[in-house]
Amino acid sequence: MNQLTEVELAGRGIEAIVMGGLQWIYTKHNPLNLLIIAADSRDRSPELTRSRLDYIIKSFIEFFQITPENWEKVWFGEYSKFNAINPLIDQLVQQWTQAEGVLGAAELFDILGLYQQLFNMLTNVIRRNFFKEKLVKIKAQMKEFHTALTKEWESDPELTKIAYDGNVDWDFMAINPLDVDANKLKSALMETTHKVKGFVAQGIGKMILLNEFSKEIIPFLINNWDQLNKLEMLKEFVQLFFC
Repeated sequence: MNQLTEVELAGRGIEAIVMGGLQWIYTKHNPLNLLIIAADSRDRSPELTRSRLDYIIKSFIEFFQITPENWEKVWFGEYSKFNAINPLIDQLVQQWTQAEGVLGAAELFDILGLYQQLFNMLTNVIRRNFFKEKLVKIKAQMKEFHTALTKEWESDPELTKIAYDGNVDWDFMAINPLDVDANKLKSALMETTHKVKGFVAQGIGKMILLNEFSKEIIPFLINNWDQLNKLEMLKEFVQLFFC
């Protein structure tokens, strides 16, 4: 079913299925050809749950040192060997639950989730359009930018958790909203998004960029319209990606 929706909806797979009083959230990790599923309450944003699910799978891969080359040897149908990561997942869930109970922290978690989804879309654009010299150039640009910002944020440990893997992926979900200044976080996320979007624009040009954003960003804005309005982020996102 997920493969069918990816084909019919231009690369967008299943977002969520409501069943048994829960919503079941799907995300795909292409390098390992894994479809990851989580169950969550129906009143929580699917995008937020998906961003957390993305972080969990990244933590899973790092924890067990999995690569596309060794995955077939690591996975042979016996899942009990992966139970060792359960305490880490429990800790993450506890942290997220705690943050949701604190006024302001829940909002920051929503913001982190939305920016994570945006960056996942930007990396999709990079993977489709950047090869050889262009890919080498944008990776160097992002690495230089991330190094400079990490130095700038040395006095704020949480902001230094904005991670760039040296390839094309960025990760914001390690940040704890309970321990970060909200204004500094929003500023850092917007600055990072604006800068990386600029690198992408330099590499592929405005027309291709707008075409890519129409496939990736517009559906995201529509699906999250109410939440973006509530967080007063809709206008700044529209201006960032389409002005």
